[in-house]
Amino acid sequence: MGRKGDLLALWKFVESGHLQGVVDSTFPLKEAVAAQRRMEGRQHFGKIILQP
Repeated sequence: MGRKGDLLALWKFVESGHLQGVVDSTFPLKEAVAAQRRMEGRQHFGKIILQP
C-alpha cells in the first residue's frame, strides 16, 4: 500500500486543494435506495453522497 511518508506527502496535496475527490451525485438520505441502485447499476463515476 505504501509507506507512512508517502501517505503524509499525499495528504499535503489533499490539504492544499490540489487533489480532490470526484463527486458523481448527491442524494437526500430518504432516497438512499435510489443511490444504492445507481451504485449497483454502475451508473456512476466518482462518489455518491447521502445527505442527512
